[in-house]
Amino acid sequence: MSRFGFRREPVDLAAHRALLADPVAGAYASFEGWVRNHNEGRDGVLHLEYEGYEQLGVKEGERIIAEAMDRFDITKAHCIHRLGLLEIGDRKSVV
Repeated sequence: MSRFGFRREPVDLAAHRALLADPVAGAYASFEGWVRNHNEGRDGVLHLEYEGYEQLGVKEGERIIAEAMDRFDITKAHCIHRLGLLEIGDRKSVV
């Protein structure tokens, strides 16, 4: 199973957390990235539109996760990055 992926639909956080549940782990940590209403000190961001070269993105995402798992005491990891049109406050990534 891939540990990195792209989605166009919102991420189900409960399902994402359940995917990472592991009885040998003593904790679960998550990061959520949201679309904000400003960029580089300037207000007025209305939305973002993400596109990506998915084949390369998955390959690089997998490489980064594998490196983190080799360097740190991580039992499971999974990352999802959204593609498409996202409004202010929408989740753009979940790690």
